[in-house]
Amino acid sequence: MRKIDLLEYETDTESKRRKLHKEICCEYLERSNVILSGEVAPHRILSFLAERHNRSIMGIKHILKQAGIYRDAKHPVVFSGNGKPQQAMIGF
Repeated sequence: MRKIDLLEYETDTESKRRKLHKEICCEYLERSNVILSGEVAPHRILSFLAERHNRSIMGIKHILKQAGIYRDAKHPVVFSGNGKPQQAMIGF
């Protein structure tokens, strides 16, 4: 029996949303080293992403929390067991 690929049944809107969420998550992870070094506050990165993607800061936080990358201001980047920023939860 063939495994069903859910992406085959994805609508255009769902596909665009998935790609946008992936782009936002990847951009946030690219900047995670700057956040962790303390050079820039996490809120500034969230603000930058919100302006860039025409979303609210809360919307960006929601996307990152859904992906398992962002927890709160004290834990701006969630780590996997190997000490690297979490990427497995993105699911893209």
